[in-house]
Amino acid sequence: MNTETPTAAGLQAIRWLRPGEDPEEPAGRVPYAEVMEKILDGCADHRHWYSDIDWDKGPEARRSFASAYIADAYVNGIVWDIWHGDEICGIFILNRIQPGLDAYAHFLFFDHELRNKRELCRVAMRQTFADTKLNLHALRVEVPAHMGSLAGFLRKALGFKFEAERRLSDPALAKKASQRHEATLYLKQWENVLMLSITRAEFDEHVRTIGTEGECLNGPDRKPRRPDSTVSPSPSPRSKPSIPRANTD
Repeated sequence: MNTETPTAAGLQAIRWLRPGEDPEEPAGRVPYAEVMEKILDGCADHRHWYSDIDWDKGPEARRSFASAYIADAYVNGIVWDIWHGDEICGIFILNRIQPGLDAYAHFLFFDHELRNKRELCRVAMRQTFADTKLNLHALRVEVPAHMGSLAGFLRKALGFKFEAERRLSDPALAKKASQRHEATLYLKQWENVLMLSITRAEFDEHVRTIGTEGECLNGPDRKPRRPDSTVSPSPSPRSKPSIPRANTD
């Protein structure tokens, strides 16, 4: 299997797939139980996903938690696998979906590197906003306060704003006003959780501002182009696979 870490120059090798979407792609060639094991391994090792309470229960309990979380997203939301060659390298989740209103987004890359995933994330956002069945007005994310670099990436690279940023012109004040108070326990300290969001119109404006290639979803300056076939999320509903759960006995 290709274990090369994706680089900025190698993004064309990364594909977004629903499980079993295409028999010629890795998800169709690799038994999905094996794929799911790798996903759960990646999730169980990601410290920032867990409060102290869940982390201290051990790796098998964390795998069970991740399995239940992903299974719920398969049933009630949307999950994409992210592939680089024949190697699973991450997941992207939409849950708490309210068609016509909003949804919560979450992504995890197993190499923990974000800088070479900017356009990959923008493609996912563009495809999600373009989905006529979802017809989303906004995407929302929640980030533990200690993950300042992730919040910075969401704001600078992807255009998200703190929830209060539309009302408060000072970003520092907006950050303080956009938090759930002491919502998680991390390294024995109660921490706030930051709330960020982006509307469809704000995403279009962000794309225009940074000059990202690809069509905007609104406005007269739309520039249609052939969709990128190498990075192509497809939010259309598909059959839900069974999700193997970790043995916690």
